Amino acid sequence: MWSGLAGHFKRYKFLGEEIANRTAAEHTPNLTDEERRHLAMDAVERKREAGAEVELDEFLRRVLYGDDKRTADGS
Repeated sequence: MWSGLAGHFKRYKFLGEEIANRTAAEHTPNLTDEERRHLAMDAVERKREAGAEVELDEFLRRVLYGDDKRTADGS
């Protein structure tokens, strides 16, 4: 029972960190492009670590790749 709960807490911890990084990347003023990209990359990695599906929306595509046309698989 406890091992199952530990897995849930770990997943929610990663998702909470993903949300914090994503929010900071989007809404913190005066970040450099590199700082914003670092936060966005960390948010994507946290989501992957939580086992959640990663979908790159317009904001993430723009910050990570400089465009709005690339998909999550890089195509």
